[in-house]
Amino acid sequence: MALNDDKLQLTDRQRAILQAVIEEYVQTAVPVGSSSIADRPDIHASSATVRHEMSLLEELGILLQPHTSAGRVPTDLGYRYYVNNILSQYRTDKSQLNQQMREPGVEATCRLLGELTRYTALAMIPGAQEYRLQHIELAPVSDDQLLIVLVTSDRQVLHSLTTVTDRPDPARLRQLNDLLNQEFMNKLLVEITEEALTNAMLKLPNVNAAFYRSAPDLLTRSMKQNQPTGRMHLEGTTHLFEQQDFADMPRLRALMEVLNEESVFETLFNRIQPGEIQVSIGTENPHIGLEECSIVFTSYSINDGDGIGRVGILGPKRMPYQRVINTINTVVHKVEIKK
Repeated sequence: MALNDDKLQLTDRQRAILQAVIEEYVQTAVPVGSSSIADRPDIHASSATVRHEMSLLEELGILLQPHTSAGRVPTDLGYRYYVNNILSQYRTDKSQLNQQMREPGVEATCRLLGELTRYTALAMIPGAQEYRLQHIELAPVSDDQLLIVLVTSDRQVLHSLTTVTDRPDPARLRQLNDLLNQEFMNKLLVEITEEALTNAMLKLPNVNAAFYRSAPDLLTRSMKQNQPTGRMHLEGTTHLFEQQDFADMPRLRALMEVLNEESVFETLFNRIQPGEIQVSIGTENPHIGLEECSIVFTSYSINDGDGIGRVGILGPKRMPYQRVINTINTVVHKVEIKK
C-alpha cells in the first residue's frame, strides 16, 4: 500500500532538514544529529532550532529517533515525501553509460543497471504474448522429418523436429516458407493461430494436398511446445552482501527467499504504466521480506513496441534515490533510442 504524504505541509526549512538527514544517513548509516547539519547553507540555523524542527518532523512521522539521545533517521513516510516532493527526478546523464551498452535486450539492460548502481537489478523477461515473429523456416531433414525454426523479435531461436507424411518437394517447401514469412513476419506469436495459418495457405497451389491440410496444426503445436515463457532475471545479488543494512542474517535470509518468488515482483511490476518510473519503499512493497528495501522500477518498449521490458533496482531504503533514478532513466532512454 502506497504511503500517503498528500496532507503533509512542510516549511522550506523542514524540507531542507529532511533532505539533509536523508542524504547524510545514506552516506554514513548513522542517525543524524542536529549539529551535523545545522551549518548547511540551505538550513543555516542553530542546533537548538534544528533539533526543534526535527522533533516536529518526528511528530509528523517523517523522522524517527531510534534511541534516546541519538540522532534521527528517516521513516518510510519520510523517504516517500523525499522522493515525491524533493527529488528533481528524471534527469538524464548519458555520460554514466560510458558506451557500456552494446545490445538492447532486457537481460543486458538488467546487467548494466546492476553494474552502474552496485545494487541488485531485476527484470521480468516477456513471455510469448509479447514476442513477434521475425522469421520462420521449414527445412527438410529426411524424407519423413521436418525441422521447424522460428526466430523471434529479440533473436531467440525456437526449433522443433517433427515427423511428416507427404512432405512437399524443396521447391514447394520454399514456396510455403515464402508465404509464411510474407503473411506472418512481425506478427505476435499469439496471433499465429491454426485458423490464421489455414486461411493463409489457401493462397498456395495444391492446397488440398495432405501436407498442407495438416501443416497449420503442425505449426501451432510446434510453437506451443517451444514458445518463450515469462520469467524473472536477477543480476548483482552478491551486492546484497555488501550492504550494511542487510548485515542481519535473518533479514538477509528473508530477502534472499523472496527473490525466488516471481509472483511478488509480477505484482509490483503490474502497478506501472509503460514509460513510468516508480519507487516502492519499505512497507509499500508487496512482501514482508522486502520491508527493509526500496525498489526503483520502470517499464519500456522493446524493439519499437514488440514487447514490454520491466526492470528495477532493489536496494536498502537508505539508497541514493536521485542517482538510482537518474541511472535507470538513462539506461532505459538509451535502450529505447538504440533500436
